[in-house]
Amino acid sequence: MKAQMRRKNYLIGAQWLKTGNEDSSSATGGSVRRSEAANSAENLADTVTKIMEIDSMKSGHTDYNAPAGENGCDNNGKERVLGKSGENIDSNKVEDLVNLSEKDMTIMLENKKRRMDMDTVEKLRVSLGFDGAFSADVQGRSGGVAMHLIKLHLISTMDETHHNTTLIILILFLTIHSSILSLTTAHDDYNYSRNLNPQKTLGLNKKQEKLTHLHFYFHDVVSGPNPTAIRVAEAKTTNTSAVSFGFVVVCDDPLTVGPEPTSKKIGSAQGIYASTSQTELSLLMALNYVFTEGKYKGSTLSILGRNAVLSGVREMPIVGGSGVFRFARGFALAKTYVANATTFDAIVEYNGQFRCVPIFTTMAKSLQNLTTLLLITLTIFSFISLSTAHDYSFSKDLSAEKELNHKKQKLTHLHFYFHDVVSGPNATALRVAQAATTNVSAVSFGYVAVLDDPLTVGPEPSSKKIGSAQGMYISTSQSDLQLQLVVNYVFTEGIYNGSTLSILGHNAILTPLRELPIVGGTGVFRFATGYAHLTTYMFNLTSLDAIVEYNVYVLHY
Repeated sequence: MKAQMRRKNYLIGAQWLKTGNEDSSSATGGSVRRSEAANSAENLADTVTKIMEIDSMKSGHTDYNAPAGENGCDNNGKERVLGKSGENIDSNKVEDLVNLSEKDMTIMLENKKRRMDMDTVEKLRVSLGFDGAFSADVQGRSGGVAMHLIKLHLISTMDETHHNTTLIILILFLTIHSSILSLTTAHDDYNYSRNLNPQKTLGLNKKQEKLTHLHFYFHDVVSGPNPTAIRVAEAKTTNTSAVSFGFVVVCDDPLTVGPEPTSKKIGSAQGIYASTSQTELSLLMALNYVFTEGKYKGSTLSILGRNAVLSGVREMPIVGGSGVFRFARGFALAKTYVANATTFDAIVEYNGQFRCVPIFTTMAKSLQNLTTLLLITLTIFSFISLSTAHDYSFSKDLSAEKELNHKKQKLTHLHFYFHDVVSGPNATALRVAQAATTNVSAVSFGYVAVLDDPLTVGPEPSSKKIGSAQGMYISTSQSDLQLQLVVNYVFTEGIYNGSTLSILGHNAILTPLRELPIVGGTGVFRFATGYAHLTTYMFNLTSLDAIVEYNVYVLHY
């Protein structure tokens, strides 16, 4: 009789779910919401019925009206569960029977002329002790409540006296709660990640490594009524600096097939560049090259690097891409041919070579076949050869094997100290922009600083200088002292003289140990990837000057 009462409770709960819950949702006012709640209740009612069916299968041929000692009951009149083969099983171990396979569940439902999709099967498996995750949609909320019902069913099976009375109440409560959740937070899901098959998801088996050459022109116009690059910030001392240290420019420069301003446009260079050296004309470049024509339409390339505009040859790393250029990595070579000293306008010729080689470590081998490396040769020209004809096709495929020369990847550890001086007459970091509320913010939220900080072998300011950290950092938190770093580490000594590493990352400066990603490099560090560990060696609470110890681990060729 107790088992019959339990089954009756399930039926009452299922009937209530199908008839009463739709009315309970009318308070929300919207027909769409009422429909969602009704569907949710309908799905939950079906699940309750399926629970009953599992109970019937699990219990075999139990006769709930049999007297003590006969089929279905033990000598004390207590319900006995019989397995499919008829063996006696202690009711205290009934949970051992619920671990049915997906196949058993599916067969059972087919015999009952019902269909159960694999999502429902998985939800049942989760409730019966298997690993799994809840779904955040409306049906998933119902499934979540159904899982609670299954667990209640197990408790009721093992301890009927205390749970028969409360089962209906719990069904009603959980169902109402489910309806509210499905109307208000149906899309919340704490499981925000999943593992994927890279070969299947990215089509790596079908995509082959390749080398592509791009040729186009970059037009940087800073003068006249229609400039494509405008200065948005500068330090108080920028206009008196011999190299204009501290200015920040935002650009939307056209990319064309030929050097003429009227040549066909194939995209734009969008981003910022900033003057980041106190001793030479050197720029931090943080740009996206957005292509709008041909097979690269909608694809982009990202550049983060140092552009020493007066150097004969310089490199800028390609740190990423999108569309056709997903996983792109490489470098750019630049050479100045002519610069207009009056207007500072320039036209840049790009000869870009995109190359696919295995640059990732063994742990990331699944991405090797899709990795694209970019080699770009840049030359700045004035308005010369304007009458020269140019082919609209600005790309071609090249041989990748000849370019890399079978170089092997290696890991390098660098150790040095970073000196950030923001006070005194010889500051190496200058605040160039801020919000109206920055000075009243407890954490100076919103300021932008341009830096040219020395890198030294030891922590003393008089220690041997091996390079400079040139770029920007921005206060990006309203509650903590946290900075966004966009910096190039320029090395000037030893075998790394002329090479750079590019860092783009988050620096929580009050954390004892911080980690920043290495996103690219030039020279010895072409195709670099890695990370930097930072610890504060000294911080002056009065001047806000700081010395930071760096341990850098970089993979490169």
